[in-house]
Amino acid sequence: MRKLTPYDYNGLELYHISPKNHDGVIFYPRVPESRMKTEDDETPRICFAPTLEGAYKAVYPNPKHFDLDLFFLHVPDNMDDIRAFNSIVVPSIREVPDVLDTDELWCLDPVVMKCIGVIMFFTVYRPDTYDHWNTKAIDVTDIMEDHYGTFERGDSLCIPEGGFPDDLMDKLRDRAFRAMKYNTQL
Repeated sequence: MRKLTPYDYNGLELYHISPKNHDGVIFYPRVPESRMKTEDDETPRICFAPTLEGAYKAVYPNPKHFDLDLFFLHVPDNMDDIRAFNSIVVPSIREVPDVLDTDELWCLDPVVMKCIGVIMFFTVYRPDTYDHWNTKAIDVTDIMEDHYGTFERGDSLCIPEGGFPDDLMDKLRDRAFRAMKYNTQL
């Protein structure tokens, strides 16, 4: 692993996605329970990615055809401290075998999480071969808040038993198809 240089922090965004809202929660470095079998099992860390797609690939490396996945989007609320203590490292391929796909970054110091919204990922496939083509991230905070109201710390986006209501799914699918048609994303 290598530490970031002060220059590397210029314009750096750190994203962490979760089905739970961790707004205001302090994350302490730990060895993740859900990691690849060949991934480092000794270094306590908090995993981030510099892109939304990288964060998604780190959680779900094999997206499904037109699966709509909803997550709370978090960023560090104490980025100035992280920068001052030079807390971010880039793991090696030996430590994280898929680091070239995810661009995973580790924070080795505590992080105060700030929830900045709800995002939905969906995957587009090539129509002729059904090969994975692109995973897109789109903001659906407004749709989810219209349906559920304001989200609080600890709320979950896990699919309820019986699934989301049809009207909500129609709105989410419509947003995904419009984003695909006009090639827009976050």
